[in-house]
Amino acid sequence: MTFTFFPYWWGAKPDWKDRALLDDVDDLFVHFLRAGAARVLVPVRPSYEQTVLHYIESGQLWIDGDPPPITSERYLPMLEELRAAENFPPAGGPVGDPWEVRVPTTLVHLRADNTLPK
Repeated sequence: MTFTFFPYWWGAKPDWKDRALLDDVDDLFVHFLRAGAARVLVPVRPSYEQTVLHYIESGQLWIDGDPPPITSERYLPMLEELRAAENFPPAGGPVGDPWEVRVPTTLVHLRADNTLPK
């Protein structure tokens, strides 16, 4: 699933001031809070398009009644689906070299004496 947040002016005008002033330490959450609209893309497995459209339009699961049994051609176990994904490592090991991640924070001083833990 992917998503894009649109600025506060995509929302109702009376809410603009309130949305523009929302804040949080988590940058992604701030974008969510301030968004006037969002676009969400959810991947759908081929042959399930009509099923998903029916759910979106009606709120009811499955067009033809009960979900397919495990023996149905339309049922695919989760493990098989993961293995079918592109570049899935067969042994389940790491892919590529590790990288360093730095997470921004407003918590500059965590201790009163400004020392770091050892």
